[in-house]
Amino acid sequence: FACAVASLMAVAGVGVATIDAQEATAMVDRGVEIPFVFGSRGHILVDVALNGQSPVQFALDTGAGRTVLNDARLAELGLEGRMSSEVVQGAHEQSALGFTDVGALSLGDVALGGLELATMDLTHIEGDDMELFGVLGFDVLSRFDLTLDFANNTVALHPRAEHPEECAVCEGAISVPFTLAGGTHIRTEVSISN
Repeated sequence: FACAVASLMAVAGVGVATIDAQEATAMVDRGVEIPFVFGSRGHILVDVALNGQSPVQFALDTGAGRTVLNDARLAELGLEGRMSSEVVQGAHEQSALGFTDVGALSLGDVALGGLELATMDLTHIEGDDMELFGVLGFDVLSRFDLTLDFANNTVALHPRAEHPEECAVCEGAISVPFTLAGGTHIRTEVSISN
């Protein structure tokens, strides 16, 4: 069960500590609220820390099938990529796909550990005033129930509920049943009337 609800929430200040992969894996059961900003091209940008380093900007993209690191920024992150023979179709162009291993990916004080993340050239998404280190996609976001609060520019990540009645962010919300097509595309029935 995934829940996305627009609501008003208070901003909570959180810090990022250096953590290892085992500790990070155990931290997914906590929720966190993190601030976001809008990039010059309209992307929702959040701070993400990799392997306990200082946070860098990632675009939050609920339509991206997986989390992708920007090939052009791997060295700045202290990571090395492994190329593959795969080519993927992005929103604007086709790109060669690679992979890299990340010990810990942290959002505020919640972390995931032991991840193999995709890599590709994302420089075409960057603006003149924005360094984009990656795109946070479905493989990470689907582990949480999300609340995007546009009034306060925060995103809340709650432990994912297995059943609607357990959803921490769904009180007062309208649930819309849906299925996932192709693993990441949401399908639902819609009725439009005058």
